Amino acid sequence: MGMVGAAQMTDYSASKAAVISLHESLRYELDKRYKCPKIRTTLIVPGHTLTPLFSTVKLPSWTFYKFLVPSLSPVSVVKAIISALDERHSQTVLMPFYTHFVPYLGILPSFLRDFFQWLSGADDAMEGFVKISGRRPDEGPVPEEGSSKYD
Repeated sequence: MGMVGAAQMTDYSASKAAVISLHESLRYELDKRYKCPKIRTTLIVPGHTLTPLFSTVKLPSWTFYKFLVPSLSPVSVVKAIISALDERHSQTVLMPFYTHFVPYLGILPSFLRDFFQWLSGADDAMEGFVKISGRRPDEGPVPEEGSSKYD
C-alpha cells in the first residue's frame, strides 16, 4: 500500500510510502554522503499479511485472485526478514511475486491503472472494516459479527 493508494487507506498508504522513501534516502545517505558502505538497510514490502490488523478486510474471493494475489502468513514474512539479514547487504524485499509489478502501475495509462485497481478490489477492501487489534479504551469492545459497527 506504500506504492499505490486505495480508498479508506490514505493514512496507512502514506505512512508506508514514507517508510519506502526513508529507506531509499537513508541508504544513499549512508553510502554516498557518510561513506559507510558497511551499514546496511533492508526494507520488507509485503503484500496482504494474515494478521489481526487486517483480519476484517474484504478481499476478492474468486480462486484466480487468490492464486495471483495470495495473502502471506506472518511466518513467511519473518523467514524473508531473517534471510535478508543473513545476506548482509542493503536490499528491498518484495513479496509475494505480484508485488514486483506494483511499482509499474504508476506508469500505465490511467484507464489501465483504474482497471487493475478495480480488479484488485482495493477500493472496496475497507468497506465494513472493524479494527480488531490496538483498540483504545474509548473505542469499546470489538462489535459482534453481524451487528452494526455504528450501534
